[in-house]
Amino acid sequence: MSADPANNIHRWVAIIVDPPAVYVSTDAEPRSIPNSGVAALTEYFRYAITGAVANAFPVVQSSGPLVLRLRSAIVGVDVGPPQTQADSKDGSTLARPINIGKVGVEMELVDSETGQQIAAAVDRQNLGEGAMVGSVSFSREEKFRAATEAFNGWASRLRLFLDAAHELSKEDVAHVEATNFPYANGSASTK
Repeated sequence: MSADPANNIHRWVAIIVDPPAVYVSTDAEPRSIPNSGVAALTEYFRYAITGAVANAFPVVQSSGPLVLRLRSAIVGVDVGPPQTQADSKDGSTLARPINIGKVGVEMELVDSETGQQIAAAVDRQNLGEGAMVGSVSFSREEKFRAATEAFNGWASRLRLFLDAAHELSKEDVAHVEATNFPYANGSASTK
């Protein structure tokens, strides 16, 4: 988080959630990762993030004063071996599953008007084997539960980060109390 008190997260009143960027693992051939799979990843992650932050900050669509912009990236996406269409129930099976077992997530909160960074977080928790996305409807398929749990977990940790950043320090609490109750300690003069 920013050490500048003018950029303290307490002062922001709304947030824009940008579509996540997806970065491919250095071992993977970018063309081998299906576009429909990337779209499914980004749509679900954006949905999970929006759900996690919505009751802390109203989600808005345009920049403005005191509006944060949340930028996120899914880093290290890989591709699995070819799948057979026999696994497909509704034709939404990807030709090659997307492996997110070694993926990390990076997030940045910036001022929506100036672009100045307010806070940043990196989560490199390794999901391990089995964290695969094999269809465009992976969030509804039990066999890809590890993937949905991963995205929900990252969104939940983002919310914990925001909540921790949103807590007032002891100094802030003392200042608010002194401002709101100037006569409590007898220091204010009366006429």
